Order: sequence, then structure tokens, then C-alpha cells
Amino acid sequence: MRTRGHQTRPTFIQPDDGGSDVFVHATALERAGMTSLVEGQKVRYEIVQDRRSGKSAADNLQAV
Repeated sequence: MRTRGHQTRPTFIQPDDGGSDVFVHATALERAGMTSLVEGQKVRYEIVQDRRSGKSAADNLQAV
């Protein structure tokens, strides 16, 4: 998975399989002990439904 984004902008993960980008909420980064993702950084994650918006979001992030 490639990542794109910056700490002050929304962060998204682009799956290696070419699927749709997945939103990463700041709290998901915090729970993973991360402060941000670096462009091109590889991560593992699970797709969950965001409780507020109902949209898909990445959670349980792990750096690879």
C-alpha cells in the first residue's frame, strides 16, 4: 500500500491492487503510535466503517 498525504491534510492509503484510496483518520494514526504517514510508506491496515460518516476508513495500521 502506498500512502499519500501530509499531517495538515487528509491522509489516504492507495492499495497496491489499484483499488480505491482509503481515508486514514488522525485517531487511527494515533492508535497505531504514528504521527503521520510518509509518501510511499508501506502499511498494513483493515478497512472499517467510519462511525460518524459511514464511509470506509483505514484502521489498525501497521508499518511494514
